[in-house]
Amino acid sequence: MKLLTASVTVSSVSEGGRPSYSFGLAANELPFAAFFWLLLLPTALAFAEGDIHTAGGWAVVALAVVTTIGLTVIARRALGERARIERAMTEGLGAGWRAAATGSTSTTTARARPARPC
Repeated sequence: MKLLTASVTVSSVSEGGRPSYSFGLAANELPFAAFFWLLLLPTALAFAEGDIHTAGGWAVVALAVVTTIGLTVIARRALGERARIERAMTEGLGAGWRAAATGSTSTTTARARPARPC
C-alpha cells in the first residue's frame, strides 16, 4: 500500500507527460486523503501493533516519510492555484464569467434558467 502511494506521489510531483497525469491524478487532487488514509493510519497501526522492529519495517516507515514530503509539495502547489485559475478564466472568458456561470444578472443579461426536475 505504501509503495503504491509513494509511486503515485512521485508521479504527481514529477513534471512528466500523460502517464504522469493519469497515474498521479488521485494523489494530486486529494493529497490530504492520500496522507491520512494511505500513510498515517496504516503506519500508526503498524507502530501500535509493534510491527516496526525490523529493517524492512523501518524501510517502509522511511518510504512513508519521503512520500509525506512529496504530498506536502503537492498540497503547497495547490494553495496558489485558485488565483491562477481565476486569472485564466477572466482572461479567456471575460470579466463577467463568474456571474454568467452562476446565473446572476448583475453584469450579464438575464437568461432563462432551465427548469429543475422535481
